[in-house]
Amino acid sequence: MNNELQQHKTADTVKWILTLIAFILIGVLLIGIILGWFDKKKVEGEKQEEQTQMQSFQSMIVSESVGHNMSLASVRSAEPVAQALESVTLTATVKPDNTAENTGVDWDIKWKNASSSWANGKSVTSYVTVTPGGDGYAESKTVTLSNLQPFGEQIVVMATARDNPEVTASVNVDYAQKLTDVALKFGDITCNLGGRTGVTLELNQNGTPKGGKANLTQTKDNVYTIAETFTVTYKLENPCTLLTVSPASMPGSYPNYMEFCTITSPDYESNYEKFNSYSVSEKGMYFGIKYFVDNLDLHSIQSGRGNIIEGNVYEAITVSDIINRFNKKGTTDDSYCYNTNVDLFDLTVTVKGRYSTVTKSTTFYMNGYTNASPINAIDMDKQSLVF
Repeated sequence: MNNELQQHKTADTVKWILTLIAFILIGVLLIGIILGWFDKKKVEGEKQEEQTQMQSFQSMIVSESVGHNMSLASVRSAEPVAQALESVTLTATVKPDNTAENTGVDWDIKWKNASSSWANGKSVTSYVTVTPGGDGYAESKTVTLSNLQPFGEQIVVMATARDNPEVTASVNVDYAQKLTDVALKFGDITCNLGGRTGVTLELNQNGTPKGGKANLTQTKDNVYTIAETFTVTYKLENPCTLLTVSPASMPGSYPNYMEFCTITSPDYESNYEKFNSYSVSEKGMYFGIKYFVDNLDLHSIQSGRGNIIEGNVYEAITVSDIINRFNKKGTTDDSYCYNTNVDLFDLTVTVKGRYSTVTKSTTFYMNGYTNASPINAIDMDKQSLVF
């Protein structure tokens, strides 16, 4: 009897230990899922931040100072003053002894050519203002130039020594032309710069993929004193998993995806040299499986189980197979099924001038597919019939 009781207690103890271990494992799993969700949100947020427009403008250009026994040095302010486009700090240095108490300066601002067709009748302080640092001799030698709006005539800022009006220094202030907008199209595909661009993927090897050569439209300021010439560069990166979904009846039971990769290296997931060397400016962007393979050297490999385009790594599958797998999404069929709403890769366009740079990005994603082939001939299985 005592032996049976002891065995019963031991069994109960084992059950409690196993139950405790199960709860611990479930807790660890839940924590991992929660942390993974937050990490995913963080990555998505960082990616979206990368896609937003980044601008670096230097519109108000201050030249080197000209003067005798006085010099001016300019420093661009990190943050402009209220309601100003840009702010630049000018500091006067009076020679030979800038620390003497009689080295205060007065400031003046004017159009270089007040009678020009653009400046005539306009007040210069409606475009650039000068705010001294103070009235004292030391404070008066520092001023803030605030650019309120674009201007089309050069401005002259002059510092004059209070104790000797013949001692002056001046700088010319220009306004550099800048971009106000950038738009990008590939054929009839309009890029959603700063966001995601949905494209229809042509699956048929004989089909004509949508897309075209790069057509970048630049909208520029029409008020400036320095005209800008911009160069355009493109960068393709981050080839992503294509057609990702697990069978509804077997979630997470095994990998089931198609992935872009080069097939020239055993470590294909990290080998994107040819992809990165693709010239978007010369070749444009076309969205078809065969085009990806032939031009970007990207192959679509399904976890070792098939290759959309015939290659030297995996056995090819047909377009009909692919479409059948699209149609099985969300079903309980335990064969492979594909998802169309997936990322393809990222494109970054940089428009750079001497004084300003605009960078915008978009993520191309597959929002549908076509299986279309040109019709150029018909064959009959028999040449003639006799009844």
